[in-house]
Amino acid sequence: MLNENENPVTEPFDEGSEENFIPAPSADKRWRYRPKKTFRGGNYSVNVPDVSALTGANKLELKLIKKYHPDSKGIRKVACLSGLLMLCVVFLPTAIAYGPIISGNTYFRYIFYPFVLVSRLLDSIFSVEIVAEINQIIYSTTLFTLPFIFFAWCFKFKLRQTVAFSAPKKGTVLPFLFLGVGFCAFANIASSSLTSFFESIGFNSPVSAGSQQPEGILGFIIVMISTSFIPGMVEEFAFRGVLYGVLKKYGEGFAIIATSILFGVLHGNIVQIPFAFVVGLGLGYIRAKTGSVWICIAVHAINNAISVLYQYPLSQLNQELENITYTIYLCVAMILSILGVCLISSKNSEEDFYILKRETTCHKRAVSSLFYTHPTIIIFFSVVALSLLGSWGYRG
Repeated sequence: MLNENENPVTEPFDEGSEENFIPAPSADKRWRYRPKKTFRGGNYSVNVPDVSALTGANKLELKLIKKYHPDSKGIRKVACLSGLLMLCVVFLPTAIAYGPIISGNTYFRYIFYPFVLVSRLLDSIFSVEIVAEINQIIYSTTLFTLPFIFFAWCFKFKLRQTVAFSAPKKGTVLPFLFLGVGFCAFANIASSSLTSFFESIGFNSPVSAGSQQPEGILGFIIVMISTSFIPGMVEEFAFRGVLYGVLKKYGEGFAIIATSILFGVLHGNIVQIPFAFVVGLGLGYIRAKTGSVWICIAVHAINNAISVLYQYPLSQLNQELENITYTIYLCVAMILSILGVCLISSKNSEEDFYILKRETTCHKRAVSSLFYTHPTIIIFFSVVALSLLGSWGYRG
C-alpha cells in the first residue's frame, strides 16, 4: 500500500532512475512529483510512471492510476460515447414529436417532412391506436439504431466486431435461454414488490395509466411487434451489442454493471428502473458467457411477449383464473431456470461459470471513477433525475 508521504513511483521509467523526477513548484501536496521533460529526436517527450502495479488502495494511488494509466484515455472515450448516446435517446423523441412545428422553418423542413408524410399516410389507412403502435415501432428503431451506428463510426469502432452478431458458443443456447427466461420472471416479482413498497409510502406510478390498445387480431399482432420483437432487437443491439462491446475491454463485470445502470436509468421511472437494471444484469451475463447478442434478444423478446399475452388473450379471464395462469407461468419459469443452471454446470467448469474476463490492468475503482464522472454521463443522470422529480409527486 502506498502512503502519501512516500514516493508514488517505484520503477517509473525505462531508465529506472528517480532523477527523471523534479519537485513540482506548486505547494499543493497532492502531487509531490511530476515527470521531467526530455529532448529526444527533435521533440519533447514526457516520461510517465508505470502505475500498473498500483492497487488503488488510497486516494493518491487512485489519482495516479487515473492520470497516468495508458487505458485512462480509452475509458474516458467510451464514457463520452455512452453519455452522448444516452442523451440522444432522451432528446431525439422530443425533436421528432415537435417535427411538424419545426418543419415550418425552411432549415428543418426537409429533415422532418418524411416523418410527417408517413404519419399522414398511416392516419388515412389505419385506426388511431394502430397508427400509434406503428409510430412506436419507427421511433424505437430510429432511436436505438441510427445514433448508435453513427457514433460508433465517429469513434472508430468496427460495428461487426463490437456487436457480436456471431452465433453463440456451442452448448450455450438452451441453457442460457432457459436461465434468462426464469431470471426475468423472478425479477418481475421483485420489481412488483418494490413498486408496492413505493406506493405504500406515497409515490404514485405514472406508468399505470397507459394509452388505449388497438383491438382485434391485427391490433394484437402490431402490439406484439412493437412491444416484444422490435424492443428486443433494437435495445439489445444498443446495450448488449454496441455499449457492452466497447466497454468489455475494461472488464466484463464492469461492462455488465455499466450497461445495466444505463439501461435501467433510461427507462425513466421508479417502477421500471429497478426491473430494467436487474434484467440488464442477467442479459449482460448471458452476453458475456455466450459471446453473442442473439440469446439476449430472444430472452428480451420472450419477456415482453408474456406481458402482451396478459394484455390480450389472457385479459378476458377473471381474476382467479388470471392468478392461476400466472402461478403456472412462474412454476414453468422456475423449472426452466433450474434446468438451465444444471445444463450450464454440467457442460462448463466452475471457472467458466463464475470468472469474468478483464483485458486491462487499470484498477476497477479507477475504471468506474473515470467512467461515471465523465460530464456526459453526469448530464444524462441529471436529466433523468429532473424528469423523475417533475413526473412524480409525493403524497403526505
